[in-house]
Amino acid sequence: GVGTILDDDPMPTLSINDVSVTEGNAGSTGAVFTVALSAASGRPVSVSYATADGTATAGADYTFTSGVLTFSPGQTSRTLTVTVLGDTVDEPDETFTVNLSSPVNASIADGQGVGTIMDDDVNLPPVADAGPDQDVLVGAVVVLDGSQSTDPDGHMPLVYEWQQTGGTPVVLSSHSISCPTFVAPATPTVLTFTLLVTDALGLPGASDSVVVRVSDEAITGLSAVSSSPAVVSETVTFTATVLSGTNVVYQWDFGDGSILQNGPIVTHIYWELGGYTAVITASNSVNMLTTTVSVDIVSASQEHRIYLPLIMAIGNPSEGTGARSPEKFPWPIGAPLRPPWLRGM
Repeated sequence: GVGTILDDDPMPTLSINDVSVTEGNAGSTGAVFTVALSAASGRPVSVSYATADGTATAGADYTFTSGVLTFSPGQTSRTLTVTVLGDTVDEPDETFTVNLSSPVNASIADGQGVGTIMDDDVNLPPVADAGPDQDVLVGAVVVLDGSQSTDPDGHMPLVYEWQQTGGTPVVLSSHSISCPTFVAPATPTVLTFTLLVTDALGLPGASDSVVVRVSDEAITGLSAVSSSPAVVSETVTFTATVLSGTNVVYQWDFGDGSILQNGPIVTHIYWELGGYTAVITASNSVNMLTTTVSVDIVSASQEHRIYLPLIMAIGNPSEGTGARSPEKFPWPIGAPLRPPWLRGM
């Protein structure tokens, strides 16, 4: 007869451990996982396995691995190796998993092993680039350019922080973008700014600075006119114009010893007859131009009377042949041709 021994032992279970491995700067490192049976089995046991991405990426951080582990009767553990790829990029620790499936002659108790790739690289600081120094005109819209700032480890995006450190205060469109804008002041000045960048892991780098020189627009096309000819002691108006130029200062030399620094429209009184040459100088921080204008000062018609003596001998026929002594009468030029002694007749 045949005696049959019935197996009443419980089916063993399979489990896989978690593994941590240092990444390394080059080449590869093996992450060795152990798959264990809870008890020896008299039967062959097998289980399938395959890796899956977590924060680590197959092909970049580790090599995708899959297969089947087989336990011979009485064997209680087997190992499998996942290749971890080294690099010099500083990055956070990353993970992947090894998942068990399709067991034969066993069940799965813990079917997922976590592989942790520990980064051993040093995080290098980002490099700020505030752009080239600039020369701009007063009132211009200026763009600061920090777009060439980089991070050697590729920890992007960068966090930007702009600060003005010198010159007339301006208002930036933003302090925390790569390319903020502002309007240059209305008068010449030198502006300085610094840029600090921080990588995506929170590591700041050294700051970089940029200088913006703000200057006037050069003066061109200076010309001047006056209300000449004018009567002596009356007001003469002068007007100067330029085709271009900012913050223009005018100096007026009226040609009679009087000099005035004022705006483009001025007045002046000449107290003597004659011709004068007024010299007008326009200047700013960039250049200076000079022009002239002729001024004629004339007398007013009949405003100044000249009295000449008029000597006449006057006699009265009724007084015989005697004659009166000559008398003098002032006779203003331009007065009516009527002798003073006849007025009232």
